[in-house]
Amino acid sequence: MAKSNSVFKRGDIVYASLGNYPGSCKQSGERPCLVVSSNRNNIVSPIITVCPITTRLRRNPMHISISKDNVQGYFLKDSEIMVEQITILDKKSIISKYGYVKPEFMTEVDEILYKHLGLAAPLGYDQEDDKAGDPS
Repeated sequence: MAKSNSVFKRGDIVYASLGNYPGSCKQSGERPCLVVSSNRNNIVSPIITVCPITTRLRRNPMHISISKDNVQGYFLKDSEIMVEQITILDKKSIISKYGYVKPEFMTEVDEILYKHLGLAAPLGYDQEDDKAGDPS
């Protein structure tokens, strides 16, 4: 498990324990997740915001297909990012880091996040601080 002061970056793919929710439609158990919270948040906060990933392909309009072609690092099966299942995690629940997605892939994720949350893309938002895919 990660320490609460571990730094994860937007676009990282982590393996995490989401807790158990028997009989619920909420994703649970241990699974890969995509970090979507800002790098500013990820540095100062003991929690991060993630979208769980599933290998059960459902073709939901709020899901984004992801394959090893989109990931730098370890990723085995074609999967879907479940944007509608966005949730927070204590950094201590992160078991390991698999890798990170390429920056252009995060643009697709952002578009679905905006749609799911009913937000317009922010004008003048400086994404330099939240670049995905930065290995450092």
